Amino acid sequence: MGSPCKPRARDAQHELKCSVVSSLFTRSHQWLVLPRPSYSLWSTVYVNASGNVTTSGPFTYPNASTPFVASVSDFYDVVGDGASLEVVARAEYAAFHEAGVYISSTNEVYFTSNKLNTTNATEYRFPSYGQFSKISLTPSPNGTYEWSTLLPPSDQLVMPNGGTVYNGQVLMAAQGYGLDVASSLGFNSINDVAVLFANRAVDEQWVFFTDPPYGYFQGFKPYPSLPLRYTPSTHRQFSEDYKTCYISDTGFISAVAGDPHPADGRRPGTIYAYDVVAPPEGADPKLVPPTLTNRRVFAFADSGMPDGIKVDTAGNVYAGCFDGVHVWNKHGALLGKILLGLDELTETSDGVTGKGCSNLVFVPGGLLMFSEDRMYLAKIKAKGALLA
Repeated sequence: MGSPCKPRARDAQHELKCSVVSSLFTRSHQWLVLPRPSYSLWSTVYVNASGNVTTSGPFTYPNASTPFVASVSDFYDVVGDGASLEVVARAEYAAFHEAGVYISSTNEVYFTSNKLNTTNATEYRFPSYGQFSKISLTPSPNGTYEWSTLLPPSDQLVMPNGGTVYNGQVLMAAQGYGLDVASSLGFNSINDVAVLFANRAVDEQWVFFTDPPYGYFQGFKPYPSLPLRYTPSTHRQFSEDYKTCYISDTGFISAVAGDPHPADGRRPGTIYAYDVVAPPEGADPKLVPPTLTNRRVFAFADSGMPDGIKVDTAGNVYAGCFDGVHVWNKHGALLGKILLGLDELTETSDGVTGKGCSNLVFVPGGLLMFSEDRMYLAKIKAKGALLA
């Protein structure tokens, strides 16, 4: 991507004369675009006046050197001086999809692919598999980032998806075929996982996970046997103080055959916030587990749906959406976006579209974002709240 403006004094007498759209404040850089407040619908997918899904909208894509789009001046404090965006890995298939688990001891990030299919019945038992890989964030001598596959599609780890750090190791959510059961009923397809009270001793920690029916809709699991409370949920994340849990409702795209409105903007694309109620001191964890209460709407994505969620040390919430990463403050106000794919916009009959983000992870000095066949690194000021 384009190189950032050289940082200089930020006051009215030294305003940087860079590429800015309708500047709302003086702290402007060539990589930070500032649309008017009325241009709040920055969507790559929305419903037009005829009720049809389209990718053309009131927002005009900036050029590739301006991937950071601000709604309010607070977004500057998220990205900071000299923010930049680059592609650190590429593939010819959807290798960069979910998980995003940073291990500080090795400076590596573990991630999973999207669903991969095979017709090779001799080598593979099942038609659908996932790939488990890692990338080193220590650049090689030539300045590139090296990634490698740890477990190719196999029976060892069937359909891995989300993941997190647990007791210094990588804990993965597997959607696959031989999962444990809950109350004598098989899980639907465990999608993502998070650890509550990860700052405590292991025996005081709790593992939360989501269990949507994606395995059934994608053809590798039987009909769901457990009930849904979302349509469906995929990701959840705890705030730094573990008092709030954020859960994304990813029902924006309907997987139900014959649905006349599979992605028309009228389905859920919401992040909900819950209060975390911890067990009383000394309570038997088998009898008194933590609970989530006081569900409320935290934010609604204006471009598709929010998928992976992360939080920073200031309480801001980040989510991967159809046009990149959206950033809200702790009150649910949209601060800005990190747009992906500006260097390779795709022309369609309805307009242009860039690249979405399925998940993301904070790493030292920035944010790593997964976009199926691309992996992006944004070097920004914000720091991850739960960075291990």
